[in-house]
Amino acid sequence: ASTSDTLQGGSGSDMFWFGENDGNDTITNFTSNTDSIEFYAGSLSDFDISGTSALLKTDNSTLTIADVSGKTINIKTANSADYVASIGTLSAANGFTLDTDSSARHILCGSSSYSDTVTVTGSSAVINMINDSGNNVFVNIDTINASAVTGSAIIAGSSDTNLLIGGQGTTDIWGGLGAVS
Repeated sequence: ASTSDTLQGGSGSDMFWFGENDGNDTITNFTSNTDSIEFYAGSLSDFDISGTSALLKTDNSTLTIADVSGKTINIKTANSADYVASIGTLSAANGFTLDTDSSARHILCGSSSYSDTVTVTGSSAVINMINDSGNNVFVNIDTINASAVTGSAIIAGSSDTNLLIGGQGTTDIWGGLGAVS
């Protein structure tokens, strides 16, 4: 890839390769749960939503995936920090489930215009909506509900207004810079 390329896969399962110094590329026909993204150099440094597109960024390049509403994106990185990105419907409220007993890393992305909730399950949980130590990424998430966590939980909010709900065991909750309910 060079400065700005448009990438289009075929009708089957497609692997889109992307890395440092690839410029600003766009995938126009990504198929949920069929196609995947592989970083051959560099790592995912940021994930964001702009309109109906997902922006996957390295330190100096951006991969835009068009029309991501309601899609799942499998992302493999060169440093083995693989993610499953679940993009909610961008025109409605969304509910996601995050199982903290699973080793998978998740990107959970809700709608900026609606209230989106992550229900956390598992035997314990550490959720940091600002920087989850490279494990999980939260974009446009309004509520973290850890009431199904059976053991201890630590939950830290972000600069957005969040509703943070503790678990069944001892729960430490930090509101971040936003409001806490």
